[in-house]
Amino acid sequence: MPAAPPQSQHKLQKPPVTDSSSAPGQNPPMLDISVPHSARIWNYWLGGKDNYPVDREIGDQIRQLHPGIGDHARADRVFRSHLVLSHTITSPAMPDVDAAVAFWNEHGTPKLTQRTPEQIARFFDGLELVEPGVVSCSRWRPEATPWGEPDEVAMFGGVGRKP
Repeated sequence: MPAAPPQSQHKLQKPPVTDSSSAPGQNPPMLDISVPHSARIWNYWLGGKDNYPVDREIGDQIRQLHPGIGDHARADRVFRSHLVLSHTITSPAMPDVDAAVAFWNEHGTPKLTQRTPEQIARFFDGLELVEPGVVSCSRWRPEATPWGEPDEVAMFGGVGRKP
């Protein structure tokens, strides 16, 4: 009689949120906390709480090879403290855009949502809005250009910075 297959040494834990890609009736994917994960190791270097002993063990081994890794992780985080966003707008001055979006939404996918510039600006609540603020993407330039101000387009955007 053949031997039974070996039991897995991995401890599985359900994730705190479900994966919306799971088909109805299927269980969500399991989180194997016995296997280190780069995002949780990074979290450990940053002093976070969302990591497990296996992540800390590997993180410490890497730190032995690269003692400054924690400083590098914190410095790199500075570059991840911005929100860059652009979105299609609705404007009485651009009825052709509204008509094009309506046509697309009737015949295409995914459906488009238009917002006013004021609604787009609310995405930046709690952030320091970088000049020139929420403007037509064709006009978002930190510096002036020798060609003057370009025409406005129906895509507005901005850049926000964590204070």
